[in-house]
Amino acid sequence: MKNNFDRIILAVSVTNLQSTYYSDKTVFNFLKNLKPVVVCAYSIFVYDLTEDKLAITKFVELLEKLGYYEDVEYIKSKFL
Repeated sequence: MKNNFDRIILAVSVTNLQSTYYSDKTVFNFLKNLKPVVVCAYSIFVYDLTEDKLAITKFVELLEKLGYYEDVEYIKSKFL
């Protein structure tokens, strides 16, 4: 991440929340018990993960699997 962010905001489409195109159907399970801060156009769920260490940890695990190591290091240093 090139910028210095104060919050971790994650926007996920309903299609991705349901893991429609993922072989691992549990990819976004960590979000299922969270209430989105806003839902855009009935299909994009926006979450503020900033204060939820468990959700941040799961998000970091996902980013690591995808190879976003710079983002992982930033989030770990700032939020975990």
